[in-house]
Amino acid sequence: MKTKKIGLFAGLLTGALVFGCLDAVPAMAKEKNEAVLSEGKDEIVYAKLSEAGTVHDIYVVNQFDVTSKGEITDYGDYCKVENLSGTETIEQAQDEIKMTAKPEVFRYQGTLSKKALPWQFGIKYLLDGEPVQEERLAGADGLLNIRIKSKQNQEISKTFYDNYMLQITLTMDGDKCSDIKAEDAAVANAGSDKTVVYTVMPGKDADYVLEANVKDFSMAGIQIAAMPFSMAIELPDTSDMTDGLSTLTEAINGIDYGIGSLSQGISGLNGGISKLADGAKTYGSGIAALSKNSNQIIDSSELIKNALTQMSKRLNSSLESNSGEGMGELAQLPRGLAGMAQGLNALADGLDGVKAGYGDFFSGMDGLISALPDGAAISESDIGELQAALASDPVNQDRVKVLARGYMAATQIKASYRGVRAQADQLSAGLDTMIQGDGSETNPGLRGISVQLNNIAGGVEGAVENNDLLAQVQELSNGLGKISEEYKAFHEGLASYTEGVNQLSSNYGQLEGGVKELREGSDIMAQGSKELHKGSTQLAGETSKLPDKVQEEIRKLTDEYNFDDFQMVSFVSPNNKDVKSVQFVMTTDSVKEAEKVKEEPKKKEKSTLIDKFTELFK
Repeated sequence: MKTKKIGLFAGLLTGALVFGCLDAVPAMAKEKNEAVLSEGKDEIVYAKLSEAGTVHDIYVVNQFDVTSKGEITDYGDYCKVENLSGTETIEQAQDEIKMTAKPEVFRYQGTLSKKALPWQFGIKYLLDGEPVQEERLAGADGLLNIRIKSKQNQEISKTFYDNYMLQITLTMDGDKCSDIKAEDAAVANAGSDKTVVYTVMPGKDADYVLEANVKDFSMAGIQIAAMPFSMAIELPDTSDMTDGLSTLTEAINGIDYGIGSLSQGISGLNGGISKLADGAKTYGSGIAALSKNSNQIIDSSELIKNALTQMSKRLNSSLESNSGEGMGELAQLPRGLAGMAQGLNALADGLDGVKAGYGDFFSGMDGLISALPDGAAISESDIGELQAALASDPVNQDRVKVLARGYMAATQIKASYRGVRAQADQLSAGLDTMIQGDGSETNPGLRGISVQLNNIAGGVEGAVENNDLLAQVQELSNGLGKISEEYKAFHEGLASYTEGVNQLSSNYGQLEGGVKELREGSDIMAQGSKELHKGSTQLAGETSKLPDKVQEEIRKLTDEYNFDDFQMVSFVSPNNKDVKSVQFVMTTDSVKEAEKVKEEPKKKEKSTLIDKFTELFK
């Protein structure tokens, strides 16, 4: 009995100790120290993808650099966890993970319950232009296209999509793949293989196509790495560039000012050409009318010449017959001579008016024509070179064509005008000779002849009054004979003049037609210069702030790839606060032929003595 009491006491004591220990466990856990980490934890996310890019599994290796032994608390929605650094048990309560670690680099792996990444991948294969399933790629021959797409997974926070760069790497067997074409990729040799690398910038979707001729195709899995974008962008000193742009802006403003002045000058020239065209038309009409009436003028002058000749002959006839026949008619002669003198003076006044018209017209024309360019300034080859230089600018090229046509027309008109002007100068000099004479006694001109006629008329009147007409007949006859000869010279000059007028009228039509064409071209040129000035003013306005715009665009470009404000977060759980880095490593299944299973030889059953005996007789 005593022994039983001792055993019962021992059992009670043991039970008390056990239950006491159970009560003490929480107290001891509370007293445990948390592990001290030198830095935040690292997350390396491994994803296994199919050949088509769909997710099979996601594993996360969590790494801690422990400097002092203690307990680590981590979070993650894992369906399985595994200690990679030792045999210590990892406790998991829903998404809370607890483990004890000693001073070392501690790692554990967790298999995520949710199979989702920040990116969605799609990989398609075409063989000779036809879609082909992944399982049929192994051992294939032909032209292979691999199309790889990536985009944001809308079900996952876009933090990693916006801040991480993707690097997609394909390793192509050089013995099985040739003529590899991969736009936007970096292609490098790696032994006998070709490494094709695509880079996807943060916040960007991708769509790449690789093409290759393949034979007995196989390929290692496509590797996709994602890491924070890090690039040191040192902005260059743009002061020289902006100074240059400022100079360019000033130059464009100067060009705009020059084009404005040119436009004003062309407008003024256009106004002058319009006046030139109007004056040329009026002058042309006058020359045409004068040419049309030239025969009538010659005929009238012929009548005057014949009348003087007849008068001189009749007087000579009277003198030779020594009779007083015709003295009564001579008494009427002064009035006829005075009328003739008056008519010649009127004719001289008319020719003076024609000469003055020449002077007025051509003095005005000289000013307008002098403003036109000379043909030697710009050649047709120069214009061709200018048009070729503007081959990429059809609008301004058309404008140059219009300006060139106007320029060429202006040079032709200027050359034609010189010829017309020379003819007009000759006609004007001829008019001077007809009006004033050439300074010789035989050609006193219309004015001189008119004076002589008046003198003879006065002499005849005096003789009639003094009854001395017969004595004056010889002198009158000599005077009329001289006037008759002088008028013949005038008549010949008048005939030459009218012939010149006819020739001028014939040639002037070409000049007038050119002036008309010039006016039409000038109107177009004036309108074109206005449009050109409008465009240059717009260009000057748009480039006035060009240096500031360039600086702003540079800033925007650098800001687009400036991720200094990115704060690292956990991919696994938002409860993990102290995270140093997160990396993604994703790999597709490789394309390779299934290994052929070798058939094992059938094992022979153990032969009996009877079997062996039977074999002897086979």
